[in-house]
Amino acid sequence: MEERKIIVCPKETKERILRSFEKEESLCNIKFLTKKEFFDKYFFTYHEDAFFYLMHKYHWHLDVIRSYLKYLYVIDEKQEYSNSKLEFLRELKNELIEQNYISFSTYPVPSSIEVKNYYDLEPYEEKILSSVTIPEVSFNSSVYEFQTMEEEINFVAIEILKLIKQGVSLTKIYLGNVSSDYYYTLKRIFSYYHIPINIPFQDSIYSSFEVQEFLRTKVLPDDILKTPASIKLVSLLEKYTEYDLEDQHVWNFFIDQLKHTYFDTSRVFPAITVTDIFHDEFLEDEYVFVVGFNQDSLPNFRQDIDFLTDEDKEEVFLYSTSDWNERVKKATIYVLSRIPHLILSYKKESPFQLFYPSSLIQDFGFSV
Repeated sequence: MEERKIIVCPKETKERILRSFEKEESLCNIKFLTKKEFFDKYFFTYHEDAFFYLMHKYHWHLDVIRSYLKYLYVIDEKQEYSNSKLEFLRELKNELIEQNYISFSTYPVPSSIEVKNYYDLEPYEEKILSSVTIPEVSFNSSVYEFQTMEEEINFVAIEILKLIKQGVSLTKIYLGNVSSDYYYTLKRIFSYYHIPINIPFQDSIYSSFEVQEFLRTKVLPDDILKTPASIKLVSLLEKYTEYDLEDQHVWNFFIDQLKHTYFDTSRVFPAITVTDIFHDEFLEDEYVFVVGFNQDSLPNFRQDIDFLTDEDKEEVFLYSTSDWNERVKKATIYVLSRIPHLILSYKKESPFQLFYPSSLIQDFGFSV
């Protein structure tokens, strides 16, 4: 039997590829996985119980545990390290293995893997996935400068109306680099112009009336309403039937899960789509408005403030901050250069802070 080809890609890329196939039969020998799904399937996963174990034994905060666990893929449990932090992580990984909180995959790594639209790979990931290098490109563009976010979004709305008047379909117009800071302004201004847009709001159920009542009383009423919040609350509680919610560590983890459980977002069609420009690909007849072309947004540089510093990373397959930032810069320019109809803009201030234009504007001589 022919081995299925694995395409490791973000969900946006998968949707693009699926739309490009005319016949469903063409997909029978292709399996799509996100980067996380690939590593979980072919290397190892750690159980949720590992969090409870570490919280009980070491009294570590959840965020601290997450900061440790995210490095376990790059740690070789059989190799001793001269660096104290790396050795600590190795011992932690071995401890979790001994406690059966890490499950290793029994699947062989496929021989046919294609990686698409992942520009945030560390060296150990690149080695495993054999991903291609980011091409060097020469790129220049115009950029629109605005004093405020409201002016910037108002400009975008008017330009979209012009495109619609020219016969461009709403489904051919995208917004990129849209941080949550833009959501309210986008919703408000686009509603003025009656422009439908699907904004990826993520409202947590944690602050809902039903959840807050349960947290206060720790009792589910017999006649609990079948509201979206209560349905998700009950579903989450069912996952914890084997755990003692009176245990403070379990309770803290449950609270964290509530904060990261979201209402389903409704979508309208046709409408403008908010997308991740790094995870998507655009056709010749599509238009992309990239907003917030500001410093610390595009490129999204790292600082050397992680648990593993640049000095610690010298012994493992991880990029230093400067190498990572150089790759991010190259990736940003490459991704922008692939967009056929690109409209870049940035704002200078909000009521609470000042913003600076992206360093790429000066580096590549973009006209403002």
